[in-house]
Amino acid sequence: MDRIELIAQYPRTAKVLKNGQDISASLGVEAIKYNADGTAWRKFQDGTVESGTWRFLNPEQTQIEVEMPKGTTRWVILELHDDVYRKANIENGVEFIYSPLR
Repeated sequence: MDRIELIAQYPRTAKVLKNGQDISASLGVEAIKYNADGTAWRKFQDGTVESGTWRFLNPEQTQIEVEMPKGTTRWVILELHDDVYRKANIENGVEFIYSPLR
């Protein structure tokens, strides 16, 4: 399976770490989905849904850029497997650990 398929295969839940502390609850994100066509969405616990886009930043497909209504962020992919997608923000080091929402 290629990297696009691994990222886009299904919606995911996210655990968010900042300086080693779990801040997931404060963000209120229920699910996130990256699609193979470069679109993305995230659903919040209050039912709100935001749409955006994503793309790889380098030919090795180890860095991505995500554009959502609140801004654009750049990430380094730390781990990408069928059951785990882990990335860290290039600017502030915040880490997202995604698990499949099944």
